[in-house]
Amino acid sequence: MADHHDQPQKGEDDSRPSNPWAEASLLSRWIYLWPYPLLKLGMKRPLTERDLPQISPMDSSLYNREYFTQLWKAEKQQKHNNNKQPKLWKALLKDFFQSQWHIQPLFVLNTVAKLTQAIALGQLVQSFENNSNSNNDHDEGYIWASVLTVCGGFILVQIHHQYFVTWRKGMQLRISVIASIYHKALRLSSTAPSSVSRGKIMNLASNDVERFFLACDMLTNLAWSPFQAMAILAVGIYILGPAFA
Repeated sequence: MADHHDQPQKGEDDSRPSNPWAEASLLSRWIYLWPYPLLKLGMKRPLTERDLPQISPMDSSLYNREYFTQLWKAEKQQKHNNNKQPKLWKALLKDFFQSQWHIQPLFVLNTVAKLTQAIALGQLVQSFENNSNSNNDHDEGYIWASVLTVCGGFILVQIHHQYFVTWRKGMQLRISVIASIYHKALRLSSTAPSSVSRGKIMNLASNDVERFFLACDMLTNLAWSPFQAMAILAVGIYILGPAFA
């Protein structure tokens, strides 16, 4: 099912193809079949502007600027009620985890898959070292090899979905901040004295907002890394003993 905000709005350029992500099925989104028609066309000839699909409203500067404005207003109202100073980074951090909750279970499964893959690899090597040539040993080796392959496939798919979702969120955040900067700059008086120079505004729009974009990809990894380390430590101590610590 396509998300409501991903549906193209009326008034967009109808001569362009419809947004493939909005119309993609669950299977197409899972294994990334939806961008293939555009990639196939690009292999045949150079792409033109008319070949590019309609942009999703969630990725537009208007939608993201309004979303960013409402987010900041809610943070200021909440802090005002509590007699506290509003913090932009707290509002963005809270919004990030609330909007990216659906990829958090994938990180849990990714940790389980990595641990299972490590255990399966050890069991597979141990089955090769076994001097017995019985059918049970051969079957056990095939089982551990299958587990190793399935876990590797899941980790591969999970990594791609993690990057796509977090990088898209980072792109939306970057768009919202840049749009807000220019929206504010256009409302400033050209004759009134200001402590903000043009160079500082350009530096904010071209350089500083890039940190938000990169942080969205690394933030979830940073949050889950301690739990992954503790899980690896627990499994290692259970299998190898206290010396693993």
